[in-house]
Amino acid sequence: MSSSQNTVVVLIGGGHKSGKSTASKRLEEELKLRTTKSFEINIKIIDFDSYLVDPEAKFLVTKEIGHWDKDQSLPSRFDFERLLEEVTEIKQKQGREAVHVLLIHGIYALYDSRLTNLADVKVFIDLDSDTRLQRWIQDVILSSDYDRELQGIYLDNLLNYYLKYARVEMSEFVSPTKASADIILPNGATTYGNSLITDGIIPLLRSSQDPLATSSYYRDSISLRTQQKDSFGIPLVSLDTDNADPQYGNMS
Repeated sequence: MSSSQNTVVVLIGGGHKSGKSTASKRLEEELKLRTTKSFEINIKIIDFDSYLVDPEAKFLVTKEIGHWDKDQSLPSRFDFERLLEEVTEIKQKQGREAVHVLLIHGIYALYDSRLTNLADVKVFIDLDSDTRLQRWIQDVILSSDYDRELQGIYLDNLLNYYLKYARVEMSEFVSPTKASADIILPNGATTYGNSLITDGIIPLLRSSQDPLATSSYYRDSISLRTQQKDSFGIPLVSLDTDNADPQYGNMS
């Protein structure tokens, strides 16, 4: 790939346990499958949780709800300035160090306009709250080695945190970021949704080598698959939930 290739920035937002990190990993896998000797793709994944101002602000079931305050469930707990600086540095790299695709996932991936203005593809993974909470309980409590007594205590901590903080955060700060999305996956991350996003990224990568490769293909593929719109007027990707991957049970 050309050493002057611009970095394609992909933002993946969505609620707690909607499938953001899993979608990023699956996108990385699919993009690597498209790599050839003449078309190499260097991919980097950034997790928003790596940019917490205070690492203690990450929810842990071992912490009782009394140890939390509202500030630990606000966007301000993330260091957007540091993230933006790193994204800018990555986009400036050339040659062997160049990053061709930068995948950034997190609940606030679509929150800051400075970041969304740098992005080429903006995705919101939507999933109903009951399913997300169920996954959270499965991942954090039931899949652990805690004994039955501790499971009960930590389940109470998780439910208290969800009801007092996470649910409010989703409603006030996270859900409105759907308005910034190019694509909304309304039933969580699936193979079909990831394929759609990959199909959109490839023409963007080729465009610096061949301007004609840009994407009537990208526009057509999006328009064919996004006929429905949500209440924000944002296109929804129509997914066949009967063919959704069963392996997506544990996602964050």
